[in-house]
Amino acid sequence: MSITATELKNNLSKYLMLASKEDIYITQYGKVVAKLTNPYQDRLVIAESLFGSVPATMTLEDAKDERLNSLTVPKLSARDSMTWEQFNATMEKGYHQAKVGQTIPLEEAFDRIRTEI
Repeated sequence: MSITATELKNNLSKYLMLASKEDIYITQYGKVVAKLTNPYQDRLVIAESLFGSVPATMTLEDAKDERLNSLTVPKLSARDSMTWEQFNATMEKGYHQAKVGQTIPLEEAFDRIRTEI
């Protein structure tokens, strides 16, 4: 949702309640200048994504091993061959993956890279 700074000022309590459910972008002179968001949203998204993700017949250790084995090290272009938009998209994707726990230990990543070279 996008609102003007004046609208936010006039109806702050309304938008504070709405921000618990969705991000609210505040504009001034037609440009986004701020975002009002739920500070726990990332935790909620992660928790919801985990609900029902491990079958009752599987241990957490087995689930972790399966998850780690399913991750791949992507083939990335060199930074100097990317556009600014491609670089930002790659960084954004990596940041999101780190936030939701889609990671592997550093040594394992280097081992996979070495085998591909």
